[in-house]
Amino acid sequence: MAEWNYKTFWEESLSQLKKELGDEEYGIWVSKVEYIRAEETVIYASVPSKFFLGVFGSKYLPNLTGKIGELTGKNLTIPLEVQKKRLEPAKKPPKLPRKNKNRSKLTKPPV
Repeated sequence: MAEWNYKTFWEESLSQLKKELGDEEYGIWVSKVEYIRAEETVIYASVPSKFFLGVFGSKYLPNLTGKIGELTGKNLTIPLEVQKKRLEPAKKPPKLPRKNKNRSKLTKPPV
């Protein structure tokens, strides 16, 4: 299966959406959608959550799909998938100060 690259068209479509929507709306909804890969008639993209998928899919995806279609001259589909959470490496616990080895051991005071 051949690899297709629509990344340039994707970025131009996002740029056009930003001009139409404004910085705030674009920043909230469109900037969080990520291009993953493409095939001849499909661009795969990811979104951060199921809630985001519902809102973006109904409100913004048709416009994005239309813009990419206009730029490419192709009838492309854009299936969205929820991003898998990336596991961050476990954080090391903070280092505690080392005990001074030269200190004498505590002893009971004489009675």
